[in-house]
Amino acid sequence: MTNTYKIAERNIAVTSLHDEVHSLCADYLAPDAEPDFTVETNQADIDFERAKSAREDAGGYVFHIRCTHEEKMYYNIAERKERSGQEKQ
Repeated sequence: MTNTYKIAERNIAVTSLHDEVHSLCADYLAPDAEPDFTVETNQADIDFERAKSAREDAGGYVFHIRCTHEEKMYYNIAERKERSGQEKQ
């Protein structure tokens, strides 16, 4: 699923595997906006975050797949926003 959201003064097209990301971003929906950039996650991103969580947590607790999917999406947005800001300078 892909939607465009206005976050931190940027129009961001978000493609995600899970609807929860879109539910959390619903207040920022900008369906007619031209995206400044696009972020997406795939199963490999989710698997990476799950493995990272498992390594970092001494108790062995692994975040639910939706949680790590959302975290990875936010990391991707932050990373792209940072690069986008550098390009505008």
